[in-house]
Formats: sequence, structure tokens, C-alpha cells
Amino acid sequence: MSDPQVLIVGAGPVGLTAALALQSLGVGCRIIEKNAQRVTESRALGIQARTLEMFERVGMAERLLAAGIIGNAVRIFLDGEEKVRVGFEQLDTPYPCLLVLAQSETERLLGEEFHERGGQVERLVELTTLVQDESGVTCTLRHADGRQETCRADYVLACDGAHSTVRKQVGLAFAGEPLPGTFVLADVLLDCDWPRDEGRVYAGKRGFLFNLPVGAKHWRVIAPLPPDEYPAPPEISLSLVQQLCDERGPPGLRPHDPAWLSVFHISSRIVERFRVGRVFLAGDAAHIHSPAGGQGMNTGMQEVFNLAWKLAMRLRGQVSDALLETYDAERRPHAQSLLLTTHRATQVMMSTSSAASWLKQSVLAVAGTFDLLPEKIAGQISDLKINYRHGPLSAEESIDLGKWLQAYLGSQQPGPQSRLAFSLGPHAGDRAPDAEGLSRTPGEHHRLFDCCGNNLRHQVLIFAGESTTHARLAQLDQTVRDLNARDPQLLQAALIRCGLGQADDQTLFDTQCLAHTRYGARYECLYLIRPDGHIAFRTQPADLAALDRYWTRVYRA
Repeated sequence: MSDPQVLIVGAGPVGLTAALALQSLGVGCRIIEKNAQRVTESRALGIQARTLEMFERVGMAERLLAAGIIGNAVRIFLDGEEKVRVGFEQLDTPYPCLLVLAQSETERLLGEEFHERGGQVERLVELTTLVQDESGVTCTLRHADGRQETCRADYVLACDGAHSTVRKQVGLAFAGEPLPGTFVLADVLLDCDWPRDEGRVYAGKRGFLFNLPVGAKHWRVIAPLPPDEYPAPPEISLSLVQQLCDERGPPGLRPHDPAWLSVFHISSRIVERFRVGRVFLAGDAAHIHSPAGGQGMNTGMQEVFNLAWKLAMRLRGQVSDALLETYDAERRPHAQSLLLTTHRATQVMMSTSSAASWLKQSVLAVAGTFDLLPEKIAGQISDLKINYRHGPLSAEESIDLGKWLQAYLGSQQPGPQSRLAFSLGPHAGDRAPDAEGLSRTPGEHHRLFDCCGNNLRHQVLIFAGESTTHARLAQLDQTVRDLNARDPQLLQAALIRCGLGQADDQTLFDTQCLAHTRYGARYECLYLIRPDGHIAFRTQPADLAALDRYWTRVYRA
């Protein structure tokens, strides 16, 4: 077997996502897994909206959606009374939902897609050692029959879980500690008439009870057990699940016919860096934390989407090695923040003190009175608020105030309202928003990223503004042509104009100016969008020289 450009260790959901992303980018990858088969338990259940947006870029979102349950909301009850409904329907995304899909099914679908595209998961193959040098990584692999194989790769990606062999091989400590308390998990049938597009959270004096639909008939029941009441983990049984439902849930809730029963502990740990030379870590190999919020699997998947396009550019010789350093700079701060917030949430869930009870009641009372908090919770759960504004790849350019005033008086620059609109638009580092109402021919209406963006190339969007001269439109059109002639594999550009008309393959008409509004483009401007859907750079006016300066400084450094 020829040596791969990237060796992926671990074929769980994070490793398989990495394999699909790299495969879509034309990177030669090999994925190995020491276990004989994929997981059979449901395990991680939720795929968030932001993760679905990224799967759309590799043509996988619809396949996942078709197999899962579209979760529209989570209802939160306090002492039996509904206080808050956290709805996902109004999320600003093409995927306004929480997709409920068992991890076993997620792995099956990702594995099948990878295989159909020509890939293969090599099972019963285990990495035992690795040694790095300046040009690659030499790995020793052990097969099921005891045969030893030497594999040489340009890079290694560790997706091999909390007990990662790769992490140990590169000498990274897994700093952190076990969290107090235990979680009971059960996938059971419930005698209830709840709608299957919603989850439920019951909070009360005896603790929390979480319910999510699983598959066609079952429900996931999760109950955190406070350490002061359960100093030692109890023996899991259906009778224990019934006891917890009686104590914490609505009257008459009867679990039966379990598909899976488990008791598990949690820890909060993270490595000191996500990159060691030519080795990168993602998912549970890099960090583990409380399941509060359903972020663990999604965080790992988003990490490998962040890394894959950077590895592809580096392997094609298009960028310097410095680009790979941005993986740690962008993703580790988010993981650290996630550990902190989930740790605090778990402390509240585990506590039975009067202070914790007062806090729960106060927060839910406020949330039930004002809609702002449920919207904020939905935005956080969906991962749509993640941004890299302070990251090394995010930059903006605009004319300084003195030059602007001089140019504005001569009607050569955007006016105050246009500058304000741009300042309120999405910033460098933010997730690039989608928009409706784009067309190339009259009568057609498409999403912005249906027309440009659902691939793993950089996208340059040049907005012509709400009022533009014919001469300037011709200049902007030529700018787009020049950009598209540079490297079609790397970059794709489009000119977006307000109004209706017959366009060519590089021009879009923003029929109701919705996209212009979303991007603060009253006056012309330029956005560079990364392959993972985040804005890398923006400038007003649409200045190709400014884009070239950014590209040289950031990618060629």
C-alpha cells in the first residue's frame, strides 16, 4: 500500500469526518481503527446546525438529515411546570434544528459515504509507535494477525479517543481531573404521548432528568446523580431508571424494554496544544468534558473541518507551514471555553444545595418571562455563534477617517450610513451568513451558498452595492474575472448585484437585496470566505489590492 499524505488514527465520527473532508479536498488519506466494528450503542445523539452546515460542504448533510429525527425544541420544566421552550426553528441557518441521530448511525452513514467515494476503513489495525522528522512521520502499525507494518505519512491526525495512543506517543499530558458524580443513561421505551420532535428537561429538588427521542420508538433518559447521595456508582438496572423517573419526571412515566443501560463518569481534561510537529489531535484525543449541551462530538467534527483545508493547502504547496499553526490558535480557545462552561453546568446539575436550587428557579423564571435567554441558549447549542474574530487569520481593511472624509466630500467613498451598515455586518472571523433570493436568470431563486460556497474552496464575494455606476460594474466584473483566472482549484469569485437581470456564470442577482443587507453592503465591499464557512477577510470598498496584501501576509508568510 502506498504511503498516505495523512494517516488518520481512529474511525469514530471525528475520524470519519476528517477522512471525508480530506478526500473531498483531494488529499490522499488512510484511516485505521483498532476495533473490529463500529459502535453499536447510540452514544452521542445530537448533530448541531453548524456541523450540518459544514457537512453540506462535503455533500453529506441531506443523507444525515434523512436518517435522523429533526429536533425542533427542548422544553424545560421546573417542579413539573413548563418554564421555557428553547426553539431551534428560528435559527439563522438552512438547518434550523437539532438533528437527533444515534452515533452508531452517524458512523455507519459516514463510513458508507467514504467507501462509496473510494475510501476504506482499515479495521483491526492499531498504531503502536510513531517517530517524526523534518519531512514526515514514520508509524508502526500492528495488524490483527500480529503482522507489523511501517507506514510513512506527511501528517498524522489523532482521532483515537480519550485513551489516545497518538497523544501518549507525542508526550502530551492530558491535564484535568475527574468530575464528581455519576450519570445514569438509558435508551428505553416510555409510556408517554410526547411529540418526537422535542426533547425535555425536568428540574426539581431531587435533580435533573433529560429525555431525547432515539430512533423510531425509544427515548434517551439521562439523570446526573449527586455525589453526596451516591458516593459510589450504583448498579445499573431498569428499576433504578424507574426510581429516577418517579423522583424527577412527570407522574406515571414508565420506562421499559431497554435497548441500552449504562452508568458513566465524566472528566474535564485538555492537552496543552493541539499540534506537535506533524501530528494533530482532535475530538476526545484532545479534550473531554461533561456531555452538558451535547457539544463533544460536534466540537471534534468542527475541529477537523477547520484543519482539513489547511492541510490540503499546505500539501499542495500553496501556503507556508505557519497556516497549520492556526489550527491550535483557533480551536483550542474554544475547547477551553467549552470545558469551563460544561463544568459549571455540571456543578449546578449535581448540586442539591439550597443555593443551587435558588439559582435554577431564578434563571428559569427569568427565561420564562423574556424570550432573549431561550434564543441565546439555542444559538449557543447550535454552535452558530462560534467565531475566530481574534484569530490569526481574521483581518479587515478600511480607509482611515481623514482620507475617508476627503474622499467622501468628493463622492468617491461610502457615506456615513453605508459605513455604519458595513460596521454592523458580519466581521472577519464570523461564520458567513447565508441569504435567500439569489438568481442568475429571472424567475430563479436560490440560497447564496447554493450558488457559491457549497464546496471546499475559498470564496470571494464582491457586492456591488445598492447603487452602482455602469462603469464601476464593469470594473468589478473584470476583478471577478481576474480572480477566477488565478487558481480555480483554490479560489472562486462571484459578483453580486442588486436587482433583476440575465447574468453569466460569475454574476448573481440579489433580487431583493437580502444578501446585501445581511453583509452590510449598501456600498460595494469584498468578503473572502474560508472553505470552512468563516469570513477570513473583508474590505470596503472592494479593493483587490487589499485582498492581495492580506493573502500575501497571511498565507504566504
